[in-house]
Amino acid sequence: MLLLKDLNPVTATLFAAEERLEFLPSLFGYKLMMRGEALIFDWMRSLSKSYDGGFWNYFKLSNGGFFMAPASTNFYSVSCPGNQFEGVMSANAVGIVSTLFALGQLAAESESGSIVDHYFLVLEYVEYHPERSLIF
Repeated sequence: MLLLKDLNPVTATLFAAEERLEFLPSLFGYKLMMRGEALIFDWMRSLSKSYDGGFWNYFKLSNGGFFMAPASTNFYSVSCPGNQFEGVMSANAVGIVSTLFALGQLAAESESGSIVDHYFLVLEYVEYHPERSLIF
């Protein structure tokens, strides 16, 4: 059975270099942008002990969402004791997971409806990601 969502999949596009300064305010707003970025990095360090820093890519989604991911071709060992997940993910996939955890935490801290909305936009994209079973 063909579903309407299959006709219009959510896609991700890398932010152009000249747009990078707009990314964090677009994602978190000016008030929360520094806290949001720091949470994503903190979640990445928490989820993957093999992560040792580096440059990150910013992605915009065709549904209006955004996420961050390490600009790497590496795969990362990921461990999440809270849900007993142990596995290996691409930089892109673990970036999405880090973004989702950070958005969830920031939504709880700030009680921002736009952060909650953004969380669900990223989840909608995950349905089309090749590593969706690992991410979910």
